[in-house]
Amino acid sequence: MITKIEVDGFKSLSEFELKLKSGLNILVGPNGAGKTNIILFFEFLSKIANNSIGHAVSSIGGAGSIFKKIGKEEYQDTIKFKIFGSSQAEANTFIIYEYTTIIKSSFSKDDIYFDYQDIKVRTATKFWADPDEIKGKTVWDFHLEFQYKASEKPIVTIHELNRKKFKPRFFFNPNDKEEDFEKGFKEFITQNDPSARIIVAPLFPIIESANIIINDILGGESFNVVPSKVKEQEDAATPPGIKKDGSGLATTLYALKKSKPFSQVVEFRFHYFIERPERNYDPKSLKKIISYLKLANKTIVDLTVDNDPFDNRLIVRIFIKTGSYDAVLPLSSMSDGTIKWLTLITAILTSKTIFSIEEPENFLHPWMQAEIAKIMREHIEQKKNHSFIIMTTHSESLLNSSNPEEVILVDLVEGKTSARRIANIQALKEEISQSGFGLGHFYFSDSFEA
Repeated sequence: MITKIEVDGFKSLSEFELKLKSGLNILVGPNGAGKTNIILFFEFLSKIANNSIGHAVSSIGGAGSIFKKIGKEEYQDTIKFKIFGSSQAEANTFIIYEYTTIIKSSFSKDDIYFDYQDIKVRTATKFWADPDEIKGKTVWDFHLEFQYKASEKPIVTIHELNRKKFKPRFFFNPNDKEEDFEKGFKEFITQNDPSARIIVAPLFPIIESANIIINDILGGESFNVVPSKVKEQEDAATPPGIKKDGSGLATTLYALKKSKPFSQVVEFRFHYFIERPERNYDPKSLKKIISYLKLANKTIVDLTVDNDPFDNRLIVRIFIKTGSYDAVLPLSSMSDGTIKWLTLITAILTSKTIFSIEEPENFLHPWMQAEIAKIMREHIEQKKNHSFIIMTTHSESLLNSSNPEEVILVDLVEGKTSARRIANIQALKEEISQSGFGLGHFYFSDSFEA
């Protein structure tokens, strides 16, 4: 998993650092502090993992929406970032990596490209949660650097390759002389156009675990559910899967009912080396969804989804019973809170690769906000490897259900987003225990120490 990011020039993220912990990472801070920009950066990473840099930038709004604004009309022309990560490759083997890149944009020429890329990889015997603990103390098993200046020949340099750790496969003869091997490998890297595409992707002939790094960068799905989008009717032929705004609920419930297997298709040159983000449509999940739905609204007794044969539209019906009254209502007649709860639960139970949920508290009852945090922790604990989920919130109720270790305080200082963990966590826990007040109370009373 990605354990730390350093970013400069991406929207309000200037000289920005953030360490991520396995589990929930809950971003709190005032409006405009940059919480959404942090999530957008991870979405940008996901785009560059399987697209050219031009397409990646275009898909999230264009260069003008992500490059840092300077003054009234000028933009910073570079985005620099560094990603630190640690993941399990085999039973007793882990990999540690650092990926650095500089993205350059020429606004006058309408051009954008990778000006610099650098990837370092080594094996380890344990998961390194904090990359700062090994800074300057490690010997890399693999180190590849790419430099590119517009209108000049690109330069690919292999600084280190430990053939005992990483053995050439597929396109290379392991018995080749060192100079012949390096020449062939450099040509292979250059053919994959590192000025336009992420340099990690073509490493698979050398580093078998390169797919792990790509999957970390690819990340997962982000959700910011809009109940009005969920209420819109859906065609039965639409592929299942909850989208970022929550649409796709009806098709997903229908897939659960019909036990329809589905896997996202990743458009990528070496897609067969990427662990595709799969969605699980087990009928048992539908029963769990209905049971969770009953928690939010005790009058609900059942849910069903059917295909209208006349217009091929899916109809979600909710069965209500309270006292002597019972009725069957369309999903659109339910409250926004019930619809958002149903959508979030369905997304959590069907997606294996969630990485962020923005402001889940909107429309939800405070008790359900606590349940969402609990369910997300359970979702992470079920995973075999270390992973994280980012959540943004303004809710005191949700913070009261959070652990101090999970909280990240986000602020905007002189136009730059900053992020920090809570200091003196043990003292805060003791104060919470003695006072009976929750974590949210201490946050909104501005009682956290820097």
